[in-house]
Amino acid sequence: MQKNGWQPYVIGSSIQGKIEMMGYRTLAALTLPVAFSVQAVHAADLPTHKAPPPAVYVGPYDPWTGFFLGLQGGYGWDGEQVTVPYVSWVPYGVERHGGFAGLVGGYDYRFANNVVVGVEADYNLANISGAAAIDRTYLETNKVNNFGSIDLKLGYAIDRLLIYGLGGIGFLDVNHTIDAPLIPFAYGSWTKFQTSYNVGGGVQYAFTNNWSGFLEYRYYNTGSKDFPAIPVLGWHKTVESLSNVRVGIAYRFGG
Repeated sequence: MQKNGWQPYVIGSSIQGKIEMMGYRTLAALTLPVAFSVQAVHAADLPTHKAPPPAVYVGPYDPWTGFFLGLQGGYGWDGEQVTVPYVSWVPYGVERHGGFAGLVGGYDYRFANNVVVGVEADYNLANISGAAAIDRTYLETNKVNNFGSIDLKLGYAIDRLLIYGLGGIGFLDVNHTIDAPLIPFAYGSWTKFQTSYNVGGGVQYAFTNNWSGFLEYRYYNTGSKDFPAIPVLGWHKTVESLSNVRVGIAYRFGG
């Protein structure tokens, strides 16, 4: 009922309106994060135009390329040919035997056809000695104190097995004496560093990516070398030769 134009205030309808307004706001607050999440998921599934990272190729390890350093040891034999012209023009041989040990190092490179080329050097301390009575006139002794070489290598690799030959410049540090006990002052002693050629070959096997073992034969020869005169006996000359078999182990860097 209306009096004097007055509109009654309905409490229920006002409260209902406020509740409905709060419901709309709550629904909107809950709906917006969900909508953004769905949009992000769809965006992640879309194809990207960014280039993929470049592939990194890791090839098989090559045990026959790189620098190496190792230890070796073995047994040496052969000897010295001595000529004392005032006694005889016929050279006499003096055999010697003994062991040695040393270092070896170098660099190898394997080509695509499995041919391996390299360069290496070695140095060895030795106790390879011998003695002989020459023509019943004098006694000759000799000893290889140390020896080594600088060589070129050529080989062929079959997986982890390498078969190779090598050769180059060698050197021998040899001491020798000549003594004629029945002749006064007929004695001389010399220690001389002598260059030579050397050739050889061997096999090597790579046990792991870095470690390998080898077995090798070498031959050294200095050619004829002249020495000063011995009192009474006069001048003399020698030819030094040395054969040896060695085994060793080497570590190749970079594997």
